[in-house]
Amino acid sequence: MVFIPNVIQPERVFAENGKDLTYGRVMKLTETLFISLVTTCLLLPAATSAQEFYLELEASSSLGAAGGGINTLILSQAQGASDGFVQGEDEYSTPPANNSAFHSWISIDGQEWKTCRRSPSNTDLVCVIGLNFYQTNPILLQWNSADLPNSGSFTLEDAFGGGVLFINLKEQDSILIDNIALTNLVLRITPPIQQNFMRGDVNVDSSFNMSDVITSLGNLFQPDTVSPILCRKAADVNDDGGFNLSDPIYGLYFLFNGGPAPVTPFPECSQDLTPDPLDCAQSCL
Repeated sequence: MVFIPNVIQPERVFAENGKDLTYGRVMKLTETLFISLVTTCLLLPAATSAQEFYLELEASSSLGAAGGGINTLILSQAQGASDGFVQGEDEYSTPPANNSAFHSWISIDGQEWKTCRRSPSNTDLVCVIGLNFYQTNPILLQWNSADLPNSGSFTLEDAFGGGVLFINLKEQDSILIDNIALTNLVLRITPPIQQNFMRGDVNVDSSFNMSDVITSLGNLFQPDTVSPILCRKAADVNDDGGFNLSDPIYGLYFLFNGGPAPVTPFPECSQDLTPDPLDCAQSCL
């Protein structure tokens, strides 16, 4: 935060010849103050970081022994993850011995994955969902749109620019692929931007008190009569990945009954260390 001192009436300064030098000195001081403020603003740390996301795609084909089965494909960004392969966290996709059998995978940078856990990044991610059809059996793709953050974008399209198939993954939960020519689907992800926040501080006044609890209750039970919470991560006081009645109750126990404090980040403004679909569109800085 930059503090600007109160403006005071400057002491008038005169040269030996009687010329009033006050104006020039004030302008010089103003110029110095302006440069200082600009420099300070340029050096302020950024309050945003790439938000984690978790996308689980279930690909299934149900006809015939070779054509049947379910493949679960997982792509996520999370704090502490590595972009390289990590045993126990990531899993490569292994094609079946029968080349004509049903199979699916995620292709990123020439590598085929079943599970790919990546570090947070602001860069758009483009990868390919590979599909190997068994004869003419359709493939059903399913996902949970509620797992995806409110901001950012997640789309799935054909390899021809979306002229045959284009899906916003946040607006539906499944698609039946019955065109066996669609063996490569392009998954485009624009990671959302997460603001730094202090858990519990839903009013964004750098504190957690009864007014925050009242705002949370209003948004839960009378949302049309109160201002919306712009950082729902802050409202998730118990950090269970959701915003519900348990959060203001948790806050009340902390404020009045010696209960546990809100989960980190608290009482400082920082990043969320646990991934969840809650959005945060307003920074505490």
